[in-house]
Amino acid sequence: MTLSPMKRFLAAGVKGEKPAIQIYDTMSQKKKRTLVFHDAGVKEWVSVAFGPNAEAKTLVGLSGGSGDAYLCYFQTDTMKCLASAKVASQGAECLEVAFQPNDATFITVIGKGVFKTYKMI
Repeated sequence: MTLSPMKRFLAAGVKGEKPAIQIYDTMSQKKKRTLVFHDAGVKEWVSVAFGPNAEAKTLVGLSGGSGDAYLCYFQTDTMKCLASAKVASQGAECLEVAFQPNDATFITVIGKGVFKTYKMI
């Protein structure tokens, strides 16, 4: 679960039959968007992080659980996954994703046996 930089939106990963990332408006307390990644066997979203821009237009999600772990870079207003990468195979435990505080073009994934950094091009 994460708050956008201006604290206007809250994003939470949902697991289950149809895992998704739900984005809520903190002012109205209503669901605003649902982000879904269809290209892989995602079972749950273990970590999410909004991009550092004030409008909260981008978000990264890290899947995990019993399957392979994937990183997905979403554009929140179009609800599309713009880029994705397989982070780890089954057995590695991915725990958290974050944008680098000094350079938002870098995204880091950490976990048990996992430490990877990706650069957005």
